Amino acid sequence: VMGTNPSNIKGPQNPVDSVPWGEAVEFCRKLSAFPAEKSAGHVYRLPTEAEWEHACRAGTDTQYSFGDSTAQLGDYAWYVENSGKTTHSVGQKKPNPWGLYDIHGNVWEWCQNWMGDYPSGSVTDPTGTLSGSRRLTRGGSHGWGSSCCRSADRSNRKPDGRHTVMGFRVVRVAKSKAIAASSPASDELTLFDGADLSSWTVDTDTSKAFTVNNGVLAVSGVPS
Repeated sequence: VMGTNPSNIKGPQNPVDSVPWGEAVEFCRKLSAFPAEKSAGHVYRLPTEAEWEHACRAGTDTQYSFGDSTAQLGDYAWYVENSGKTTHSVGQKKPNPWGLYDIHGNVWEWCQNWMGDYPSGSVTDPTGTLSGSRRLTRGGSHGWGSSCCRSADRSNRKPDGRHTVMGFRVVRVAKSKAIAASSPASDELTLFDGADLSSWTVDTDTSKAFTVNNGVLAVSGVPS
């Protein structure tokens, strides 16, 4: 897709590493633009933090997707205790209940969100704060301990950094969700109708109130 492999630790089945956040986003953009993917209506992007944890947990509420015991972690993850501090070919460990391999360990995985506090109260499909200086990472890695591999563990890095423990996992937006979007309220103006807003930036000094609802970016009030 990209034509080059930036990994410090290369292998035919090893996860890519040393990828800045922006290059991971660009990978998703290029993959989505492939004629076969485009004609099929497929859109690829990085997962939000909420999506990542939902996929990792796979319906569980334990420390890890397989339970609470770190004694089993080596069956599911490459982490500092068994990795030799290097990446390994994907799929060698057990998957989580939804069939996802290496969701714990091997490489940290970029999320779409900026690092920020969790929202207060109950929310559905949160997309995180609109701005920040560091992007969220999840999953732990070959160079980190068991606590960092927990389903709920959060970490973050500067988006332009290259780190041998950093990789990414993409999501494919369901076709119906990628092309369908709800209509804005009567006092909102639709600015963009699409599924992938990961590369957008927001002017925090604006007097307008921006909202994102089911893929619709809208601004409240009368446009100037």
